[in-house]
Amino acid sequence: MDCERRRTLTRDSQQVERALLSSAARLAHAESMDAILRGLADTLANASDRIRLVQLLMIQIEPAQRSIVLHTVPDLFRSPEAPVPHSADGTDESLLHIARSGEPSILSGADLPLPFDVPANQLGEMGLVEAAAVTFNSSNPNERILALIYADQSGYFAQVSLDPFIAYGELTSALLNQAAQRQRLNDYETFDHLTGLL
Repeated sequence: MDCERRRTLTRDSQQVERALLSSAARLAHAESMDAILRGLADTLANASDRIRLVQLLMIQIEPAQRSIVLHTVPDLFRSPEAPVPHSADGTDESLLHIARSGEPSILSGADLPLPFDVPANQLGEMGLVEAAAVTFNSSNPNERILALIYADQSGYFAQVSLDPFIAYGELTSALLNQAAQRQRLNDYETFDHLTGLL
């Protein structure tokens, strides 16, 4: 690898780390789970010029019946009729395996999952050649949030490292649990356990 390419990758890696770190405080102030997830998708999509598309999926682990598309950034291709979040048709077995194992993966070539809601004829224009799949815990132990982060350069994620994305995922998991606990406390405060009334 030549020196100029190494410098570019180092800059890209530092740019990703700075983007994720600078948004952590903003994400920590988000009140709702949806705001946390929207912030996560926006941050990942804007972390590097090489990242072309981010999709967050809620994957039901047992029984493995459905995926729910939570956010797509940019959402240029989403039809107005497709609500967010909405169910996706089918769950790719490789994505289900990644969600169950919790192990981050880099997918390319024949293993590259087709993004939900993006027409096949648009994929070539976007130049999607590989994806990092990073799993986050949700407040429900039977569900996992899977971030599919698509890049337009082969070998990009191996070169910049998945470590910043994994660390950001751990922070996001903690924030989602905190938001769920906050919601349970709010529900508890407004529910009269003696009468069963709100």
